[in-house]
Amino acid sequence: MSVIILYSVLLLLGFNSISFVLSNYNFDDLFPLVILWCAYAIILGLRNGRLIILQVLQKFKQLNNIYIITCLLTIFFSYFFGMIWSVYGIITGLIIGELVNILMLNNLLKQIKTQLNNNTL
Repeated sequence: MSVIILYSVLLLLGFNSISFVLSNYNFDDLFPLVILWCAYAIILGLRNGRLIILQVLQKFKQLNNIYIITCLLTIFFSYFFGMIWSVYGIITGLIIGELVNILMLNNLLKQIKTQLNNNTL
């Protein structure tokens, strides 16, 4: 997670310099997009820890069900917001889908913890 935060901070702080060095052009109008992308990267980092725990616990059927639901939600929100805000809306839809994914993974982890505490796993 710290690598993702470092990546995001460096990208946000050095965006103007990086874009000018790579293309010799200033992309100030894309800075809000970079902010959204960094938010998405941080959210992916938050999700990955939960995902790895559930994979180790071999909860593949539950993960499959969660990913079917969140995939459909992500497609819906990305399309809906993409029609309104273009690429900014698409990334917003991805962020919403990942946040729902994290909530569902947290819910599954809480259920597993309760089952372990009751020794009914």
